[in-house]
Amino acid sequence: MSKTLKLKFSNASGKNVSINIPNISDAVTSDQVKLLTSDIISKAIFTSQGGSLKKVISADLVENKTTNLLQ
Repeated sequence: MSKTLKLKFSNASGKNVSINIPNISDAVTSDQVKLLTSDIISKAIFTSQGGSLKKVISADLVENKTTNLLQ
């Protein structure tokens, strides 16, 4: 089962921007995610059409499970 870290930010124009990080480790902690999102904002690692990322809206860890029904 793979996991994806889904981050949502607001940018300088007030629009939402999503960043998905696939195959995230099972051992990821909320402190690590807080540090990551803080670095993304403070170091301007990503930008968007609406300008730089300004605020974290959410950070969700999503589990993806696929079941083959035609075996």
